[in-house]
Amino acid sequence: MPDMESQYSFKAKPLQLETTYANVESLDYEQAENVVQKADLAYRTELDNFIYEGLKWLLCLMTAVVVAAFGILVNFGVENLAGAKFSWTLAIMKESYFLSFCVYASFNCFLVFLASCLV
Repeated sequence: MPDMESQYSFKAKPLQLETTYANVESLDYEQAENVVQKADLAYRTELDNFIYEGLKWLLCLMTAVVVAAFGILVNFGVENLAGAKFSWTLAIMKESYFLSFCVYASFNCFLVFLASCLV
């Protein structure tokens, strides 16, 4: 059995200032797509790179706007449902406390069921 200490060396290496790239393994295992991407990058001009970066940032901005819009819609819906639950419970509470508790509990059960269906 080989000696484990001779197989793995943990000695510190001196700092090399000329090295521009780290000596790490790439996680891009799609060699065909990697070659196509590198060939495409080789033929790009400065304007093409500027447009590419601008489109990436525009896509990020559009994604953020869509997520924020959905967040606002969800918040609006939750507030309206909470207001409807409060008003229905308050209206029924004038007649019967037990019936208002039943409406409140059934409304909450319906909301839990709806949330479990969405997830």
